[in-house]
Amino acid sequence: MIHRLALAPLLAFALTAPAGAQSMFFAGNGNGSDPVYRANLDGSNLTQVVTGLGGPQDIEVEPMDGKVYWTDSGKVQRANLDGTNVEDVVTGLTLPRGLAVDRTGGHVYWTSTISGSIERANLDGTGKTVVVSGLNGPIDVRVDRSGGQLYWIDVNAGQIQRSNLDGTGVATVAAIAGWSIEIDPANQRLFWATTSSIGVVNFDGTGQQTLVTGQNWADGLALDVAGGKIYWADRIADVIRRANLDGTNVETLVQNAGLDTILDVSLELPTGPCPAGWANYGQGVAGAGGVPALTAQNNPVIGQAIAINLGNGAAGAASGLLFLGLQPASVPGFWGGDLLVTPLITVGVSLPAGGTVLAGPIPNDPTLCGVSLYMQLLHADSGVPLGAASSAGLELRFGT
Repeated sequence: MIHRLALAPLLAFALTAPAGAQSMFFAGNGNGSDPVYRANLDGSNLTQVVTGLGGPQDIEVEPMDGKVYWTDSGKVQRANLDGTNVEDVVTGLTLPRGLAVDRTGGHVYWTSTISGSIERANLDGTGKTVVVSGLNGPIDVRVDRSGGQLYWIDVNAGQIQRSNLDGTGVATVAAIAGWSIEIDPANQRLFWATTSSIGVVNFDGTGQQTLVTGQNWADGLALDVAGGKIYWADRIADVIRRANLDGTNVETLVQNAGLDTILDVSLELPTGPCPAGWANYGQGVAGAGGVPALTAQNNPVIGQAIAINLGNGAAGAASGLLFLGLQPASVPGFWGGDLLVTPLITVGVSLPAGGTVLAGPIPNDPTLCGVSLYMQLLHADSGVPLGAASSAGLELRFGT
């Protein structure tokens, strides 16, 4: 007989815990180490993740690969999101400033304000090439992969410009002398930062509007379209601020970080496309009746129901524990096997001989896009020497 248990309370608890997939990164100069910082989107939990750099300028998070990139003293570098594995991507550059990562196209782009060029390389650092040359002072760049366009702001020319991805078809979008841009391809618009203001303009140059004024030196824009927010650094005030996308509700998130200048902000957010899926990982430990199964009956689509099979590897009914977390693990010495989850919550379950089912709705929350929930089942079994059996890990990847 298959029993059905309520899954919704477990999902509601686990998925409202801090996921690490909702954070900001920023780079700056000062504090003796020119660090890269990470913080929650509200500015809390401020942490240095990379130190000892030569002068990071622009920063870009690539959440799908779990990497953060930055430009620094003649090179582009990257690291894991926790700051480990710092490596050079491209070296021998002329004071690179703006940065954009095109994961789909397999390229990293940067601006050279002094050389008047926009350049790129493959993500492994090979294939370095100049895409656009003869510019006055490109300071920031963004890639619209879906539209096949590059956008940049030229601080010396006082213009926002664009081209095809191969550098052909250079055109002016708007006459704006600024420091930073960010694009919203879904809504065909571009946000810009000048010294004193934040604004928006459509991709075709129409609808130019100033949203926020009174800044000291606005720079380093970052967008959270799903969350309805725009973020930026004020280089003179040494703060990070955000506002609604219409410019209302300006708030200061980070201040007194110990830096002389905060230069750029990038957000770690779930990004699309994010297909829903599930997979087992790691190895379980067999009970008298085999390794207990832990599988999904369907993909975890946001806003829909999900059902999860909890098997029973014992010869009869058994009591067990279900571990849920937002990170996988591989910790040996766990009842003869490995603990495969960094648990946030642990739930007791009763397993009939035929197993049971956890079922319930997934919250209809678009910020879950790309978030994974990890599970592992452990249950008692007097028929094996260590007295317990465990499942392989189960990863649920929430998406569409």
